[in-house]
Formats: sequence, structure tokens, C-alpha cells
Amino acid sequence: MAVINEANKQGVMLNRARHTPDLSGFIVRCEANYRLLLKLMPDIQDDDELDFGLAPLQQTFGYINISVTERCKYTTTITITQTNHAHSDLSPEDQDLESEAWLQESTMSIRLYHDARMAEVLSFQKQGRIKPSYEYPNRKMFQRDEKAQLNQFLGEWLNYCLRVGQVLDNPMDSITSNPST
Repeated sequence: MAVINEANKQGVMLNRARHTPDLSGFIVRCEANYRLLLKLMPDIQDDDELDFGLAPLQQTFGYINISVTERCKYTTTITITQTNHAHSDLSPEDQDLESEAWLQESTMSIRLYHDARMAEVLSFQKQGRIKPSYEYPNRKMFQRDEKAQLNQFLGEWLNYCLRVGQVLDNPMDSITSNPST
């Protein structure tokens, strides 16, 4: 008993199993996220940016910007940003108020692997690269399966965008409908 108490005083973790990532579940999530991203931005190989609003129950909840930050032969890196204002409507005075908004900007960096047809979260909220697993506790208090949780969140976020996303020029058009000209 004295050995256990001494180990606890020194901060040593006893009998703590190491986290093993669920690789097959991770791959399934990344494949699903790739399909969802292509539904949102089908011409991702050619388009550099997509802006749309989130309008559940006809009230604008936020604005989404998807920007391509890097294109390579087999991969594309994008940044998805959700704000509570339209980028074109932001005046210099509003930029100062943005930090005081109740809905803070969310930013996620994602890499799409076109040959494998997968999309993986690289970073969230400018935290830098997310590792597959972490020892817990850690300095930034990431969960053991932080990367898996972020990829799950990405899928939920993309599904929400597909359900309530509205074209900014015409709020009656959803982002997945094909506008007729």
C-alpha cells in the first residue's frame, strides 16, 4: 500500500492501458467525410472557395467559408471556417466587435486524399497538427482519441451544413440543389 501511495504522490500512473486507435473506424469516418465534402464542393479540383450561410428555421446561424489552401497531384488541403457574419458584410468597426461575439469563429484544416478517397482533419482552432493518440493527461488536455473525435465532429458538421446550408445570393436555394438558369 505504501508503494502505491508513494507512486501516486510522484504522479506515476499505475495500470493505465495505452490507447489504441480504432484504425478501421477511422478509415470509415475519413471516407464518409470525403464523400460529404464532395457533396458540398463537387468541383473542388477547380474551385478555390465556397461561401454559404447556415439558416435553420429561416434564421441565419452563421456563415461557412471553405477555402482551398494547397493543391497537389493527389491531395488537396482546405480550411473550413464558420463565423457569425458574412465576410462581405464585415466593416472595420465590426472586425473589432468580432472578438466579443457570442459565437466565436471555428476553423478546421482538412486534407483530402483523392487517390484513397479520404478526408482527414489536420488541425482544429489553430492547435497545430493533431496526433493519432495522446497520453492522458497532457499539457493541452487533449483526449486520448482527439483525432478520432475531431473527424467524427467534422462528419457531423458537414451533415449539418448539407441539411441547413443556404446559398448566400438566394436564401431559398439549398447549397446542394442545382439552381436552374
